[in-house]
Amino acid sequence: MINLPIALLAGGLADRYPLRYLMSINQALLLAMVAALYYADSLTLVIVYGAFMGIMMGMQAIVRGVVWPEYFGRRHLSTIRGVNMMAGVIGSALGPLPYGYAYDLFGGYSEVLLASMIFPLIGILFGFLAKKPEKMD
Repeated sequence: MINLPIALLAGGLADRYPLRYLMSINQALLLAMVAALYYADSLTLVIVYGAFMGIMMGMQAIVRGVVWPEYFGRRHLSTIRGVNMMAGVIGSALGPLPYGYAYDLFGGYSEVLLASMIFPLIGILFGFLAKKPEKMD
């Protein structure tokens, strides 16, 4: 429900602002999403989590679609997208393992959610540091 308007908004933002800022904002939304899940102890916070997820996914779809050709060109775009998709599928398949192990080890998800917040923080930093490559003649 929130994904479509955010995707439209993100498309306009991608035309006006450097992609590195949008990548960092997307990672900040991911961080907020994990933090909302970490603190979720009521229906309201679960709805906040869902809203952050919709916002992040809507923005990510646009940013990802624009980043690949802008940063790597169009010549090998299908290969780059294919490798990215493969990594996403493998991550989706293996991602639940640390959460299940953490639940067995700690009796809950708090520790692994807290540890998971490190990755969006790194993504925010790398997003700001990413420089658009200059075309070589």
